[in-house]
Amino acid sequence: MENEEKTTFGNLIRARREKIGLKVFELAKKVDISSEYITKIELNNKLPSPELFLKILRVLKVDLTLFRRLRELYYNKRYAEFQRVDRLFEQERARMQEELGVKMGTKRFGSSYATSSSISHAFKKK
Repeated sequence: MENEEKTTFGNLIRARREKIGLKVFELAKKVDISSEYITKIELNNKLPSPELFLKILRVLKVDLTLFRRLRELYYNKRYAEFQRVDRLFEQERARMQEELGVKMGTKRFGSSYATSSSISHAFKKK
């Protein structure tokens, strides 16, 4: 567990910053963001934009091995965020579809409610 904690994105950023002797405020100034934001990154509460991520890595002068590890952790964290957002969107889509079906009094076609395009098609005058 302890080793897993040390290999998080934020912990590796903090470890590298400390290794080269930079204070939080110094790194923040060099990459033009607040010290609070650096702290949030290091605590794994925020993930920087790709542009900021690269600025931080340049200032920290990471070697290729650490760059690859940080990039992998960064991608994994971004991917997890995208999956979470996709789940939320899917839940909202299902809720909206359910609501549309109830409000319009449509019946189910197969395993899902009719889409708005199929509903409009069904109501067109023949």
